[in-house]
This record gives sequence, structure tokens and C-alpha cells, in this order.
Amino acid sequence: MTRRADAVRARYIDLISVLGPELLRYFERRSPDTAEDLVSEVLIVGWRRRARIPDVDEHARMWFYGVARNVLRSQMRSRARQYRVLDALRGVSRPSTADDASEHVALRDAVERLPPDLREVIELAHWEELSLVEIGQLLHIPASTVRGRYQRARERLAQGLGSSSPSPSPSIRPGAAGQMDADAPTLAAPDLSPGRALP
Repeated sequence: MTRRADAVRARYIDLISVLGPELLRYFERRSPDTAEDLVSEVLIVGWRRRARIPDVDEHARMWFYGVARNVLRSQMRSRARQYRVLDALRGVSRPSTADDASEHVALRDAVERLPPDLREVIELAHWEELSLVEIGQLLHIPASTVRGRYQRARERLAQGLGSSSPSPSPSIRPGAAGQMDADAPTLAAPDLSPGRALP
């Protein structure tokens, strides 16, 4: 094994030791029953493509999140096909499920009703604590587009929860694996009512 290969391998191990818990939380919030399997799939993809991982740690973090996003999309498409087949066989619609934590039901439902592009920005900002700039990098869109989507999402959430307008609140912290650029704008969490946070 060459020195270059040794260095790439060592860096991959260092990265996943930091990002592994983050990726597990990412999947647990979206697919708790298969979270560990999905993390394993991301790590396998990362290992196979380890030579393509960006050299800058924060860029590498976004690279892994991009892989995780693609893995999750693939699983969702597969599940959707399975549900369509099962529903056709049963001749009935699949019932929706309710969250056990009643204090989060209204907010979770409101987030789920958002259009996919708005919902994704809210989830990345509040669940993954990514900055506006980082979300733009992950989704390959300008930061200004992210800001517009975030603002529209806040307005819709405020309307859905019966608030006249979303109030400003402390800025979201940068992700644990890196620092936000000093000049990068931050996203304010939608303080739609006292004590509410995204579940």
C-alpha cells in the first residue's frame, strides 16, 4: 500500500469517527427503523469513493451529507413502490401514523405539510444545524435561494400553527463538525410559539 493510499485510508477513518454519529442522527430522524443500515450504506459508498472525498474537512462533511441524502432518497423511492404494491393488493389506502409526543404533533404535522423543497431546508437547518451557506452547498443552490425558501417555510409554519407571523429568535448554531464562515449569514429559528422546537 502506498503512502498516498495509507493517508487516504487514515483520513477516511478520522472523518467517519466524527461524522458517523451525525449521520446516524440524520437517519434516525427520518427513518428510525433502518437508520443503522442506512449509515452503513453511506460508509460503504464513502469507502469505495474515498479517493474522491474533498480535502477540506467541511467540504468532506457536505460530501457525506450528499451521499446520505441520495441513500435516503433511494430508500424512499423503494418504500413508495412497496407501499403502492401492498395498497393495491389490499385494496385500501395506507393509514397515516401519529407521533407519540403530543406536544410535537402540531409542529411535526405542519412541517410534513410543507412542499418538499421548503421542508428539506427546515429539516437541514433545525435538525442538522446546518448554516444557510452549508445548505446551499449541499443542495447545489445559491444561499439567497435557501434564504427565500426558509422564509417561505417559516411563514407557512406560522400560518399552520395559528401565529400571525414568525418571530426572530437566536441564530442556529453551526454543525458540530465545522465552523460557519464569519461572513456567512445565519438562519433564525422560527419561534412560532413559546417552547416549540422541531421534534
